[in-house]
This record gives sequence, C-alpha cells and structure tokens, in this order.
Amino acid sequence: WMRFDLQDPESRARQSLYTVRAMHAFARRRSARLFDSAKGEGIPLSQLDMAEVLIGFAGVTLLFFREGFHCKISDAEAAEMCYFWRFIGYHLGIH
Repeated sequence: WMRFDLQDPESRARQSLYTVRAMHAFARRRSARLFDSAKGEGIPLSQLDMAEVLIGFAGVTLLFFREGFHCKISDAEAAEMCYFWRFIGYHLGIH
C-alpha cells in the first residue's frame, strides 16, 4: 500500500484495500453461521475494536521501522505514518 497512490481510486493500492475489505465482509458473513447469537457468540466487531486493531498495525509498523531497521523517524514522519494508517482504516470501514 505504500508503493502506490492511495489517493487514486484506480491505483493498485486502493484496489487492494477494497479487496481486503471484501474479504473481511465475506469472512464476517461466513462466520455468522458458526455461532449462536442467542448465547452472545459471533458478535460483530465494534468500531472501537477495529480502531484498536488499526492502532496495533500502525504501532507495530512504526516500532519496526524505529527498532528493527534502526531508522531515525521524526515526530512529523511518525504523524504521517499514523495518518497513512488512518486513511487505510477509513477505506476498510473504520470511522
């Protein structure tokens, strides 16, 4: 997703995001049959749950660059990375 223009709806990055979103929707529909909602099983993830996962991805990515690659990332660059993940989250349905 970092190699192609996410602003362009026709780019490989954006199309890939939409593919991931479709895969998530498919998994959600398929897994709904496996659980008993009367027992509280199979409750869909909330926006908070999804935001927490997104923060995990953003945090791990930033940590990996700083610790794994030993890159000196400024606060401004870190903010840009967080914006990048926020943009991805928006297109995956996290509002």
